[in-house]
Amino acid sequence: MNFKIRVFESTDQPHLDRIRRLQLTASIPRQRLAELTQSQQIERMENWYNEKVVFLQNVPISRTYVAVDEQDQPIGYVIVIAEAKDDFRPERQGFLCDLAVEEDYWGEAVASALIQAAEDYVKRMGHEFMMLNVSSYNQRAINFYHKLGYSNEWIMMGKRLPLENTLKNLDEELN
Repeated sequence: MNFKIRVFESTDQPHLDRIRRLQLTASIPRQRLAELTQSQQIERMENWYNEKVVFLQNVPISRTYVAVDEQDQPIGYVIVIAEAKDDFRPERQGFLCDLAVEEDYWGEAVASALIQAAEDYVKRMGHEFMMLNVSSYNQRAINFYHKLGYSNEWIMMGKRLPLENTLKNLDEELN
């Protein structure tokens, strides 16, 4: 299977939106959206992604790379920021914001090539470290990132808190 990696063009956006929609269920924060139906969860994720992608694509230090097939049709993409703040070091770092590949192309090295393009951009910007977030429910992606040499540095945890009697308890606490 032949493909190439190139920089995002505005005509790619509808294709990237379609690819992203197909991948949404792998990243749903299930605990936080448990009360919603699957279609409502997907709608919530779609709204979140649309805001995120529009914002990121307008950040001057971000790049979107697109994998295209022989007909120049997008089959995957990666969005990376090169100047993310590192909480523990004075240097800036890269941050991989989003990665998606059409399922028909999984296992064809498309995602690896997209990650390599993102890493090369971050290195060209003079940074030697790149971070990313991945849903704890997306084991396939976690295994993929580990295979590429990424390691767990943080685990973000969540817990649903019951709200019954909250206002009553707060009133008692304040009095």
